[in-house]
Amino acid sequence: MKITLEELVESISSTSFLVPDDIPPLSQAKSNAPEKDLRIPKYIKVHLKETPEFTFYEQTSKTVSKDSEDAKAVEDDNKLYDNLTIGRGKHRRKAEAETQTVDILVKSRDINTVSIRKANAGSYVSNFDMFDTYKHLEQTTSEIEIGAEKKVSMTTYKVGGIDQFHNIGSSKEFLQAAMITQRCLAGNVFMEEQRRFRNMVLPDPLDIDVQYTYDLDVLWTFKYHALDRRAIDRRAVASISWCPIDGDIIAVSYGIYIYMTNSYSKNGCVCIWNIKNPINPEKVYKYPVPVTCVEFSPFAPQLLAIGLFDGTVEVRDISEIQDARGCEAVNQIKWIDVKRIGDENKDVQDIEPLLAITQSGIIIKYKIVKSPYLVAFKQMTLDNVVGIPEGIRIKKQKNVVKANRNPQGLALRIHPEKLDVYYALTDEGSLHKCSINYPRQHLDIFQAHDGSVFCMEYSPWSPKLFLTCGTDWCIRIWLEGITTPLVTLSSGIGSVNCAYWNPTNSTVIVSITKLEVEVWDIRKSTLRPVSVHELRDGASHTIMNL
Repeated sequence: MKITLEELVESISSTSFLVPDDIPPLSQAKSNAPEKDLRIPKYIKVHLKETPEFTFYEQTSKTVSKDSEDAKAVEDDNKLYDNLTIGRGKHRRKAEAETQTVDILVKSRDINTVSIRKANAGSYVSNFDMFDTYKHLEQTTSEIEIGAEKKVSMTTYKVGGIDQFHNIGSSKEFLQAAMITQRCLAGNVFMEEQRRFRNMVLPDPLDIDVQYTYDLDVLWTFKYHALDRRAIDRRAVASISWCPIDGDIIAVSYGIYIYMTNSYSKNGCVCIWNIKNPINPEKVYKYPVPVTCVEFSPFAPQLLAIGLFDGTVEVRDISEIQDARGCEAVNQIKWIDVKRIGDENKDVQDIEPLLAITQSGIIIKYKIVKSPYLVAFKQMTLDNVVGIPEGIRIKKQKNVVKANRNPQGLALRIHPEKLDVYYALTDEGSLHKCSINYPRQHLDIFQAHDGSVFCMEYSPWSPKLFLTCGTDWCIRIWLEGITTPLVTLSSGIGSVNCAYWNPTNSTVIVSITKLEVEVWDIRKSTLRPVSVHELRDGASHTIMNL
C-alpha cells in the first residue's frame, strides 16, 4: 500500500491513520513480537556537534567621514598631535622639577581610661588558724617513690572536694603528652645504650687490634616502680615476649614464678615496655589474679595472648587505646554493592560489606557476620605522593620532613558504574583511584587541589563528569580520563567544605563555605555565583546534601 506525503500529514493532523487490511490485530502483534527491556536507561548519550560560525561584533573602519559631525574635532585632534610630535611644538620649553611623596596627615586624639579602684584590706591570723592550716597540709601530703631509695613529698590541693592532680592525671591528653615527654627525657639519658641496642654503633672493620672480651654490659633495667612500694607486694617476672615485627616492644608478665602457698601474690599485671622509654611502661594491664605467661602472635603482632593463674586465657590488642576500636577517627563509610559487582562467593543472605576510611590513611573493609563484632580486612594504606603527579601543578616546599608517612584520609567516593572502583580523598589534595579487587595498590593518582580535598561528587547526568572542592577556595569540574580541570569556580576567601550537583538542572551547582551557601550556574557565569546566602546566627556550615 502506498501513501503520499500529503496523505500522511493529513492523517497525523486528523489523528487518523491508514492501516492496511493485512496487518494483524494489536494483541496478536504484541504476542508475536520479542520481549524488550522497556526500562528507561539511567544515562542517555547526547552527541554535540559544532555549529557554523557567526559574528557577534566587528569593528572594521578606523576613519571618520569628512561630512560627519565629528569631522572637525578629529581634524583638530590630528593637528595637535602633529604639532607635538613633528611640528614646532616638539621644541617647546621644558623644565625639570623634583617632588616628594605627600605627607600623611595625622590627627592626635586624647582619651580617658576608666579609673582603677583601689582598696586596702587587713586580716588577722591567730595561732589557732595557723595550727589548723598546717594540720590540713599534713593530711594532704603524700610520698612519691622516684627510685628504689629516693622519695619526694608532694602536697595536693582540693577544689570543691576534688583532687586536681588526680583529675589532670587521668585525662587522655595528659597521659599522651607525658608519654612523649618521658621518651624525650629517656633519650637524653640512654642515647648511647639505645644506639647500641639498634646496632648503630659498630666496630671498625679495619681495626687491627680487635679483642673479644665476651663481657655483658647492662644497657638498662625495666623496673615497674609501682610494684616496689612494699616488699610483700613485689611480683616476680613470670614471662616475657618480644614483638615479632617491632623489636623495640616487649611484653612482661608479673605474677608467680615459684609456686609457694604462703608467698605468692594475690594479683598481677602485664607491662608493655618500649626501649624509647626504659623508665616507665607505656601500657599496663592489671588483673585481680597473678599473670603466668604472655605471648605475641606471629601472624597478627598486635595481638597478645595472656594466661592467668585462675585458668583464664585472654587475647588483647595492644594497639588499642583503652579498649577502643581504633586509634584514628573514621571519616567516612560507604556500603559496597557486591551483587552488582558480581561476587560469586557472595551469599544471598549475607549483608553487604562496608568500606571505611580512617584519618590515619587506612582503608578498611568490614564484613558483617553472625557475631556481635565486625570482621575487618585491611584494604589499603594510602602513601604520600612522591614526585609530580598528573593534574594541577602546585608548588611544593623543598626539604620538608613530614611527621606522618601516610596522608590523612578524608572521604571516599565509589564510581557510579564501576562499583569495584573507588576514590580516596586525602589532605594532600590528591585523589587515589583504587579497586576492591586489587587491594594494597593504586590504579591511578592525580592532583586535584592545592590543599585538602573534602568532597567529590559525580554528576547525575553523566557518569564521567564529577566535581571536587577543597581548602584552596576552588570547585573544579573534571571529566574522567582528562587530568586538566574543565572549569574552575572560585568566589572568595575560604575553603569550600562541600559541593553538590543539582539533581534537576545539569548546570547548577550548590556549594557551602563556613558562613555562606553559594549557588552556581555555569551556563550563565563561571566567575561569580548567581546567588549567595549568608548565615546570620553566627553558626558555621559543615555539611549538606541534596
